[in-house]
Amino acid sequence: ERRFQTATIAPGAAAPFVALREMPGRHLELLLKVLAIGTVTAAGIAMIDAMAHSPRLSAAIHGEDMALTPYRLNFMSSVLAVTVPFVWARLMMKSREGEPFAMRIALPAATFLFMAGLICGGRAGWVGLMVGTVLFLFMAGRYHSLVIHKKHYLLGIGAIVGSMALYAYAFGVQFMIQRASIVGEADVGRGMLSGRGEVWAQALSHVWEKPLFGIGVMNYRNLPDAIDLHPHNWFIQLLLEGGVVSLAVFMVLMGGVLWRFNAFAKGNLYGVAAFASLSAYLTAGLANTSIFNGWWLTFLVMICVLGWRAGWGGDDLKKRRRTPRVVKPGAGV
Repeated sequence: ERRFQTATIAPGAAAPFVALREMPGRHLELLLKVLAIGTVTAAGIAMIDAMAHSPRLSAAIHGEDMALTPYRLNFMSSVLAVTVPFVWARLMMKSREGEPFAMRIALPAATFLFMAGLICGGRAGWVGLMVGTVLFLFMAGRYHSLVIHKKHYLLGIGAIVGSMALYAYAFGVQFMIQRASIVGEADVGRGMLSGRGEVWAQALSHVWEKPLFGIGVMNYRNLPDAIDLHPHNWFIQLLLEGGVVSLAVFMVLMGGVLWRFNAFAKGNLYGVAAFASLSAYLTAGLANTSIFNGWWLTFLVMICVLGWRAGWGGDDLKKRRRTPRVVKPGAGV
């Protein structure tokens, strides 16, 4: 099943690529609006789930096996880390255009999304969110005159402290301290970072068995001494399962995409969002789920496709299209 999902991602990406390439600017604007509304809605539901302590709600969202477990929202932190830069870019653009609603909610909404990403509790998402936030603020300031005042720094510090307080309320003070201090949780018993270090060391010990082309996609789980289903790190997983060749191809591809997004960022806030989003994805992926997991790989595809189209911009897109030739009646061919 996983192999089938992975194999269909690449050809499946062609459809949104073609659709977004030909999409008129007003439709792209609507798509980004829907993304913003969906992201805020998902963050709101996650916050309610974390704070309500309702077994029925938790079971309805996550299933009976994950109901009320303190890890149930971990992946949502990574999801928010890669989607909120696009929401921030839209809020900033609409505020500068003078849209009254955007001007009122921009700062509260941006703060809420940042706090929701922290309260969901995934440490990979925490780091990805921090990287994405710093890059977004830096590039928006450098290329688009975003000014950060003292009150904004104080708001950021307050948001982090407040998020940890709410996280402690939702899942317990001791659990919050263990997660925030990067030590192993008592109920897991696998050491630092929930056993990530142990998994990484064990996976790396097999890298040189087949260094060029690896042991095969998603074959880590079939090793005799496998600790988990995957190494929880895209760099190690590609090196082990795809070899040096696959890792090099992936890194060159991602480097090229980031280079292009950086060029977009100089003239378009959505280019800033795309660069921050992809950087957050790659950062979170160093301790997140499998790079070959269908839903997580889909996020990578959509970041690249949407970031390319939104960052490219309508004017530039029109210049690259072939200009139709109009023949006047009677002029001949």
